[in-house]
Amino acid sequence: MIKLTDFHIEYLRKIYKLTPREILFIELFIEGINENEILAEMSDNTLLTAKLHISHIYNKLHVNNKLAVVLKIIDDLKLLDFSIKDPPKSLIESFKARYNLTNRETELLKILCNSVIKRKEIAEKMNLRSDSIHTYTINIYRKTYTNNKLSLVTKFIEEAKNPSLKNAGDFCDEVSDSHARAENSSPDFDSDQ
Repeated sequence: MIKLTDFHIEYLRKIYKLTPREILFIELFIEGINENEILAEMSDNTLLTAKLHISHIYNKLHVNNKLAVVLKIIDDLKLLDFSIKDPPKSLIESFKARYNLTNRETELLKILCNSVIKRKEIAEKMNLRSDSIHTYTINIYRKTYTNNKLSLVTKFIEEAKNPSLKNAGDFCDEVSDSHARAENSSPDFDSDQ
């Protein structure tokens, strides 16, 4: 998990004039939390107050969505060894293989890493219809166990930062294999001794 250090927090306060509450929201965005209701609850705010804090963050960082906030903060603070806008091909290929993504789904991920989130804009970049983008988006969420663009990109970032992480499917397969081996190697209690 990417965590902001005291140094990072002080930098954000000085450079962007962010309040402690706004920094809390950014930390929640980095965790992949996108839904305003959940953000309000986790920050101990009303929904209206949460939306106001989010709006202030957008204005201070000169962005217009939560994904753009995360990408800007990660690049500004150099939290990765590479620019998220141009991730190394090996990391993209590793993520593609881990989640069995198609070439088009991988292309969509790369576009999202550049904070392009509107379906129409993505469709133009990929030379596809808007409803095709919707289909690719749904498929990639299903394969990566995510449910929105922010959680997808934060998952990619987290796995890029820590390549030893495995997806939930791999973990479930390992548990099943472990149980199968245990059943096959259990001692035979019916034999005469």
